[in-house]
Amino acid sequence: MTKVSLFLDVFPPPFIGGAEKSSIQILQILEESGFEVSVHALHSERKTDYRKVKVHKIINLYNPFKSYVVPKIARYFWHILNLLNIFEISRSIFLLKEDRPELVITQNVDTWGFAPLIASRLLKVPTIHFVRDFGAICPTRTMWSQNRNCNIACKKCQFRLQASRMLLKPDVVIFNSHFTKDQYLKQKLFSLSRNVVLYPLIDTQDVLSLTMDKRTAPREWTLGFIGRVSQEKGVEDFLWACTQVNAIAIVAGSGDDQYINLLKEKFPRVKFLGQLGISEFLKQVSVVVVPSLWNEPFGRIVVESCIGKVPLVIAKRGGLIESSTVFNHENYVCLYEDREELMVTLSKLKNASFNEHSEFDVKGSYENFRFMEEAKFKEIVHEIIP
Repeated sequence: MTKVSLFLDVFPPPFIGGAEKSSIQILQILEESGFEVSVHALHSERKTDYRKVKVHKIINLYNPFKSYVVPKIARYFWHILNLLNIFEISRSIFLLKEDRPELVITQNVDTWGFAPLIASRLLKVPTIHFVRDFGAICPTRTMWSQNRNCNIACKKCQFRLQASRMLLKPDVVIFNSHFTKDQYLKQKLFSLSRNVVLYPLIDTQDVLSLTMDKRTAPREWTLGFIGRVSQEKGVEDFLWACTQVNAIAIVAGSGDDQYINLLKEKFPRVKFLGQLGISEFLKQVSVVVVPSLWNEPFGRIVVESCIGKVPLVIAKRGGLIESSTVFNHENYVCLYEDREELMVTLSKLKNASFNEHSEFDVKGSYENFRFMEEAKFKEIVHEIIP
C-alpha cells in the first residue's frame, strides 16, 4: 500500500478554523483512494486514537495552543526559531525515515514551521503544500497591520519573506483561492512550484440536512456573525450597523477574552454564544454577515451559507467575493465597501423577501462542484505517485 505522510498543526478537535475541517476532508479522500496515511500533529484534544495519528510536542519557546500571556519579545524569537528550527527539522527527518512515504503533504507554516518542507526536500520526497493563509509572508498570517491591509510585505515581514523564498520549494502548491495564489505570486513565492487552486471542501451533512428540513427563519429579524472574534474580522463594524438598524445580533466564535469583554460592554444587547456548530448557527439567523476588514483568503462560511440558502452580506475583501461564486446557487448575496454602506444594505434587507424554499437543488449543485474539486486533487496525487 502506498504511504503518505500528512503534517498538520492541529488534528481536530478542536476546530480552531477552516484548516482543521479541510484536513479531515483531505485525510478521508486519501484513505478512500487506498493510501496508507500517517498523520503528524502538534495539537489534538482527541481522547482516543484515531487512525495513525501521532501527536508530538512543540519544540519551541512556548506552546501557542496554551492560553497564557506571552511577552512580545518571546513571540518575536518564537517566529525566528520557527523559520529554521534545527531540532524540528531533525525530528521531521526522523519521522519521514520512519514512515518511508512516497508523498508528503503539509499545510500552512504555523507551528511546524518550515521543518517538514525542508526535511522532505533533503530526503527527496515529493511534497504537496496547501496554502490557506499568508503565514509564509506574515507572522500574523493576515497581512494586516496598524488597522490596514498590507498590499506588499511590510518591513517587519521582510525577513520571513526572504526566508520563505529560499527555503519553501515544494513540488506542488495548492491555494484555497485565486486571490491567495495571486498574493503569493506577487511576492515572488512558489514561482518554481506547480501552482493549483483547489477550493476547500465542505462537510455539508449538517448544512444539507438543514436545507432539506426547510429551514425556518427566526421570527425576529436576526443578523449573525460566526468566526474568530477579533478586530480584523470587522466584528465592531457589524455590531455598530446592527444597532443602527435596530436588529438582533448574535456572535458565534471565540477570541481574546479582553476584546470580547470590551465588545460586551459596548454592545450589551448582543448575544455572544461562543463556539457553535454551523448548523446550529444557521438555524438562528435571518442573514449572515461577513464583515471582514482584512483580505481573507477564502470564506468557508460564505459557501456554507449558500448551501443552507441563508442570505449573505459580504464585505468586498480579498477572496470573500470569489467564495460566493464557487458553485451555482440561488442565494441572495449583497456586497458592501464600508460600515456606512453595510448599515444602508442591512436597512434595505430588513423588509426584503428571500426565496429560501425554492426547488433549486442545492445538494446536487454542490455535490457536482465537490466531485470536480476532489477529482482535481486525486489527479495531482496520482501524477506524483503513478
